[in-house]
Amino acid sequence: MDIAPGIPHTYYLEIRSAQLFTWYIDGQVAATGVPEAILNLSDGVIAWRAKSWYLPSTTKWDYIRYGTIPADGSGDYDSNGVVDTTDVYFFLDCLLGPDANGPGCRWADLNGDGQVNGDDIQPFAAALAN
Repeated sequence: MDIAPGIPHTYYLEIRSAQLFTWYIDGQVAATGVPEAILNLSDGVIAWRAKSWYLPSTTKWDYIRYGTIPADGSGDYDSNGVVDTTDVYFFLDCLLGPDANGPGCRWADLNGDGQVNGDDIQPFAAALAN
């Protein structure tokens, strides 16, 4: 995938234990596969850095997810098996934030139409009530 210089890009990295990773650039899969080694998360620290060879880096990270990734359209952001109050914050962030249709919000598309919008509120509320 070509990265155009001078244009901001959104990067997402999903690490699913030792079995699979997916790297997204601007919402499109750039790479996926089996990691080269197991990611040791025993100390709970991941250090990330980005550089630009010709300009100072303006990189910022919204979040990095690892472990169990929630199922698309489940409403269960933290993958604990239930839609609960912890998921409300993340649902609202996807609903109202700038990356509503990015890969990090696939779990919030409860009606499966490919976008997180007002049509997902009622199914999310129903999942939360259960």
